Amino acid sequence: MPLRRRRTKARKAPAFPTGVEARYRAMMLRRIRALDRLVRTEILPALDPMDTSKAGAKILGGGDELRVDAFGGPLALIAFLRAAFVRANPIPPEFLIALVSAVERRLSAVFGAAIVGIPNEIPVDGWISENVRLITSLQSDYLDQVAEIIEAAQRGGISTKATAEMIRARTGVAKSRAKLIARDQIATVNAQITRQRQTEAGVSHFIWRTSQDERVRPSHEALEGQEFAWNAPPVEGIPGEPIQCRCT
Repeated sequence: MPLRRRRTKARKAPAFPTGVEARYRAMMLRRIRALDRLVRTEILPALDPMDTSKAGAKILGGGDELRVDAFGGPLALIAFLRAAFVRANPIPPEFLIALVSAVERRLSAVFGAAIVGIPNEIPVDGWISENVRLITSLQSDYLDQVAEIIEAAQRGGISTKATAEMIRARTGVAKSRAKLIARDQIATVNAQITRQRQTEAGVSHFIWRTSQDERVRPSHEALEGQEFAWNAPPVEGIPGEPIQCRCT
């Protein structure tokens, strides 16, 4: 009876780390919601000259209370809230490091359990610095846009209710941007560690796989199923590295 050759199953690369992305996205959205609460509870009441509410106790983190009119108007109050929010809500680099480590552990489990730790070739410090910049920029841009809305509303005599609606729409834009940042940044670090882990495990080539849906950009759809060397990727780069790329 002839011997039957044992078939070896091709090892499948791990899917996009949606769980890690979800952690990042949740952190970003928490910060936007916190800013939104500050705007609704501290800024909007200041638009009504008949409102005599007080502000500042929560963000100062102490028992002192400051009157809204002590800031000379809502725009000055925004400047105060911006500084107070940054002091009370620093961006923890250890959280960002934990995200990179989570991606690394998933890939190490596939490409070699003996290979542990974040590869030295991965610019973790640079990635963390860039993400601190992105988060800070998101927060700052949001408050800048709220200030612009308030300034325009005051010039145009727009009601507080209509102003609140415009600010609510701007909050939605900020949340969407937060989600995009989370997706893009996790995709970037996942792509970088995937390349490093595969090459360390002796994998010299990869096959480009798209998400195969209507959101795939034409230039990436053209790469579906094609094989490339890690040291000679296509002009698009490696899967997951281009902005908002969901390929693997």
